[in-house]
Amino acid sequence: MNGQRDPTDPHVAAWLGDRPEGDRGDDAFLALSLITIWATRTGRTLRAVPIGELTADELEDFWADDQLWPAPVFQGPRE
Repeated sequence: MNGQRDPTDPHVAAWLGDRPEGDRGDDAFLALSLITIWATRTGRTLRAVPIGELTADELEDFWADDQLWPAPVFQGPRE
């Protein structure tokens, strides 16, 4: 699709909301890009609604990364 977002795609339209095309801004597209990358990496999905309608629990479940815990412990510089 030559690198452009398709506002007719229901998932894109849901994330960008009802704002006019010129008012959507790069922040919404960046958020959509990050969410898409994370969903592809983890296999998790979010409801296809504007991001403001997602609950805190839904967002925490989506962004939580069980592969990062326990976090690596810094052992200090190698000698």
